[in-house]
Amino acid sequence: MSHSVSSLFAGIALTMFVTACAGPTTQAGSAGLPGMWHGSFTHPGADYTSPSGADLTLQVRDDSTYPLKWGARAESTGTIATQGNRVVLNDSSGSQITLMHAGDTLYGVMKDTATGRAATMNLAKDESVAPQVAETGLSAGTGLVRAVDAGTNTLVLETRSGAQRVHVARAATIRDDHDDALALGEIRPGDAVAYEVASGDATVLHVARQFWALPSEG
Repeated sequence: MSHSVSSLFAGIALTMFVTACAGPTTQAGSAGLPGMWHGSFTHPGADYTSPSGADLTLQVRDDSTYPLKWGARAESTGTIATQGNRVVLNDSSGSQITLMHAGDTLYGVMKDTATGRAATMNLAKDESVAPQVAETGLSAGTGLVRAVDAGTNTLVLETRSGAQRVHVARAATIRDDHDDALALGEIRPGDAVAYEVASGDATVLHVARQFWALPSEG
């Protein structure tokens, strides 16, 4: 990653990735969520990337409560609910994390309140994510938009592994953080995207508007 790109993301201005106001809320037990989830997180554009897949541990209980262990930080607790394919972690401190739910994968982009940076988060359910991906061909990812090529239906994203080109299916479902429909051409550099891929193309995208801003000079 170039120094200019790293400097750009060092000045990220942050908002929550997804609002918690779309659709009816249900308890986690009916959505196949109870169990252990492990994963990792990263700060896009920063030098730090979590060193292993064990940096995030989420235990969803049958009564829709959870403990979440995020890196070396103190364990947090709260209640969990679903809104369609969104999973809302309501922390006992009053904060929220909203993730997208695809099969046995949870993923999203949110504010890291400990560092003041954007963070991408990906978790897989312990016992069944590998067979699920193999059987369905589904995968998921997150990133910050660097460029949009509407002519070829392609997004250039800044991800944990650097710049990545993601081809978007012509019939893809694209929603913003208010659950309104978007066209690919309405996505702008600076937006955050969480997406699902099937057969090589992104088929479902969730967009958070202007997730970062240019840093001030000096």
